[in-house]
Amino acid sequence: MVGIAEVSMAYSGIKTAIDIVIQIKDAPLKKAEMNLKLIGLMNALADVKSSTAKFQALILEKDSEIKELKDALCLEKEMRYEAPYYWRDTESGKEGPFCQKCYDSDKKAIRLQKGCIEGAWECKTCEKEYRDLNYKDVSFTAMAFPGNDPDE
Repeated sequence: MVGIAEVSMAYSGIKTAIDIVIQIKDAPLKKAEMNLKLIGLMNALADVKSSTAKFQALILEKDSEIKELKDALCLEKEMRYEAPYYWRDTESGKEGPFCQKCYDSDKKAIRLQKGCIEGAWECKTCEKEYRDLNYKDVSFTAMAFPGNDPDE
């Protein structure tokens, strides 16, 4: 992370570069002295360039973090709990359903998958199963066939 020390270093590099440019401009210098001053100038500018790259990386990181926080805030405003799961209210309508466990614990909107039975839903991430009001319990009963009925 870029801190006060890096900002001071960048400022110092810029100040050094400006001072060298002023010295070159204002003083009659021999070729060897001029080359030495130019080397100092190039080093100071390289330090500034390095510090600037760190600043750019920090700005990109912060921009990404801000976007994630804005997206999370937007998601939180759109999510609505309607037992046993969440729905997302968007401009295009109601989306979902979403896993209650995944959203409550990790703030992740994980879409539920329909089960084999009407009203049954499953989260493929946490493997939690849900049943809504449309769920119909399907019980299998033994059927008697002619010739194998125990009551005959």
